[in-house]
Amino acid sequence: MNKLLLIVICLFSCLTGYTQPQQIKLRMLIGYHANEKLKLHKSVNYLVFSKEREFERYFGKSFKENKPNFDHEHVIVMLTEPTREQYFLSFAETAVKAGNFIEIYCNVNKEKHLLPYTDHPIAIAAIPKYFSVNRIDFYSNEKKKLLKRVKVSAR
Repeated sequence: MNKLLLIVICLFSCLTGYTQPQQIKLRMLIGYHANEKLKLHKSVNYLVFSKEREFERYFGKSFKENKPNFDHEHVIVMLTEPTREQYFLSFAETAVKAGNFIEIYCNVNKEKHLLPYTDHPIAIAAIPKYFSVNRIDFYSNEKKKLLKRVKVSAR
């Protein structure tokens, strides 16, 4: 009886996705720029794209060799609206998957001086899709503060 109970508990924990946290590698993407159709607020925006059609609507069709594979990947984006303020945006190289969510660690640095031109700062990466993951959380890499929570689906 105890063996059966142990097996049922193990199966339940495996099926519900509650396992030990694991590191996953981000695949950084370059050469993408958002068009004016994407509505942004003044500060840093945190977005997730799970469907190719939705991504192409705002970033255009990609013919790059390293383009995202939306059957197996989400695309995470951190960007600002066009600005003359100097921003440096980047993601940590690895994220953490724990149960039904993924934690993405973000680096946002803003210089106090204005640029003589308008810039459109962006950081963009692809991460694996998991059936059990239903949200992606963006955290500040330095302070480990939650910046944004986005619901996702593997479909």
